[in-house]
Amino acid sequence: MVKGLLHLLEGYRTVYAASEHTARALTCLYTSGYPHYRILNESDGGVSFRIAERYADGFLRMCEKESIPIRVDKAKGVPALYRRYRLRWGIPVGAVMFALTVLLSCSVVWEVEVTGNEKLDEKQIVRMLSDYGFGVGTFFGKIDFDVLQNEFLMTTDEIAWISVNMVGTVAHVQVRENLGGRHPDDTSGAVANIIAAEDGQITEVQLRKGKAAVAINDVVQKGDLLISGVIAVGEDGLRYEYADGRVFARVNRQITVEIAKKQEKKVYTGEETVRKSIIFFGKEIKLFRKSSIDNPTYDTILSEKNFSLPGNIALPVWIREERDLAYVMVPCTMTDTEAYVEAMKRYREELDALLMEAEIESVTVEHYSDEHVYRITANLVCTADIATTVPVTTS
Repeated sequence: MVKGLLHLLEGYRTVYAASEHTARALTCLYTSGYPHYRILNESDGGVSFRIAERYADGFLRMCEKESIPIRVDKAKGVPALYRRYRLRWGIPVGAVMFALTVLLSCSVVWEVEVTGNEKLDEKQIVRMLSDYGFGVGTFFGKIDFDVLQNEFLMTTDEIAWISVNMVGTVAHVQVRENLGGRHPDDTSGAVANIIAAEDGQITEVQLRKGKAAVAINDVVQKGDLLISGVIAVGEDGLRYEYADGRVFARVNRQITVEIAKKQEKKVYTGEETVRKSIIFFGKEIKLFRKSSIDNPTYDTILSEKNFSLPGNIALPVWIREERDLAYVMVPCTMTDTEAYVEAMKRYREELDALLMEAEIESVTVEHYSDEHVYRITANLVCTADIATTVPVTTS
């Protein structure tokens, strides 16, 4: 290893000799007395070796005198780098600044890792934390994490609990989401009823507060009272509450998907612009931008690449690239098969969305197609929570 470092500091050139000239080239090398190292057999039967840069020209002249054809690569090592970049003062300055940055960055957040999130995207939580002055590039030595966590929870409805811990330069953020949404903390003095959001037949009432106004198997219409916050006490008295609960009912839903067969498809023209920037400790430094795009319609594709050290140690440095790809819309006509595939794709998306809030009991699907459209109509019987809260004015 030490010898390799010395050769790198001294500078070297790599010499190649074909298989038919290997013996003569090596004989010339040995008789020259020039320092050499790393003799390797090449896959084509030839040989390669490294020779100190200052002796390379002399060895080349010896081989030319003996009519030995060889190939000598460009010089490598520290002297070659110095000659190439000696007039570019920005490179050594940048290297020094980078070294200083690495030394100083031991007290700076390099990376934020989020766990425990289900509905919220990790980037969204990172952006929310940055609003409180915490993120990549923050000096964490002066951060009061108890204050940070409390302020975050006081103004954020989506998160019920958060913990921020530093492990080295990585911030480990653990969260627990308020998946059901935040119920009003203080309902004292407030009065509300729960009414039906749609027509249906009651299947279950989960009463938490208030008085149920419906029973199992009752048929209700949209707007009917389900749980009352105004409760009779005795003959003339009234008690007011903020009604709370869930009311499930058997309801009819319909999904209709219609695909026009005559459409326009997107065709990329090949025209594009590229914008690149470096994100260093959370700060963006724009590098360059190619000529502007003429076409008013284009897609923007964003990509980021994070740099890391050996051992999978992430650095707080990203290369961000934005590509604008111009396109034109070209008329086209779908076949029945293409329209069916697209209609089924959209139907499944809407069905999946419905399953997030309701339990499907039965479904009837009809398909219709003519020269203009392909249509899917699905009639469903579902069980869903139809309760919605409305305030009541008592004055």
